[in-house]
Amino acid sequence: MLQIDAIFSDYDGTLSPFAVNRDNALVPRPLYKTLSIVSKKIPFCIITTKTVNYIQDKIEFCKGVAGIGGLEISIGAKMIYPSVSSHTRKSILTVFDFARSVMHDMKDVLLEEKKTAGGELLGFTVDWRLSKNWDSYKEVVRPLIQKSKRDGLFVLTYRDHPFFDVYVKKPDKGKALIKLKKELRINGNILYLGDSENDSTAFEKSGVSIGITREEVKPLLNCEYLLPYDNLNAALRTLVKNNMIFDPVLLNLKRNSTYDYTSDKQ
Repeated sequence: MLQIDAIFSDYDGTLSPFAVNRDNALVPRPLYKTLSIVSKKIPFCIITTKTVNYIQDKIEFCKGVAGIGGLEISIGAKMIYPSVSSHTRKSILTVFDFARSVMHDMKDVLLEEKKTAGGELLGFTVDWRLSKNWDSYKEVVRPLIQKSKRDGLFVLTYRDHPFFDVYVKKPDKGKALIKLKKELRINGNILYLGDSENDSTAFEKSGVSIGITREEVKPLLNCEYLLPYDNLNAALRTLVKNNMIFDPVLLNLKRNSTYDYTSDKQ
């Protein structure tokens, strides 16, 4: 059995509901209360493609937040940003304007800016999860994806999720996890919660990796265990009652059949 010394988690779709608009993507009250209890026992951090400002408006007890896929990190009053060339800064603004023109009349598509706390645009998301026909938008957004790549930006697409992200440089949640761990001086086991392919590097760098599953999407998750979203609160409450000792049976976790259990984590 492992002692869990910190919990790091994705936000959108992992802690918050999936098929809701941006303003309603709040952590359900029972789960929020449980996470608050967890944060009083061990450090709790968020690593997300959302912005730091967005998360800090939603959760007040995070020890640290890595936003925009780890491209901005907030620990107390300390902010950490990446170095970005002037050419790339211009490119993201140009492509974002192009995206805005393409998406202008698409009422069920969200174009979400990813700005740092200082107001710099580091990326954006095109999200059609509220559309009734997800497949219809895949061809519509293809020219935007192609232009983003031509202009030297990093594009992150997903096997089963109805959105894609564009960034000034490649985000890496695993590097963000290591950075937060170092800054917070956490020496023990980190349990990481995520729900998509962009959580893979964080899964790899954690001591325990749990993929949160739901019926709407079925991505291939590079994690050790799987847990339905509706069971997350109960699992965390059990972990608290068990003094943060990790027991997959007690938490009702399912082993992930696609995970390579013979590989060593770094």
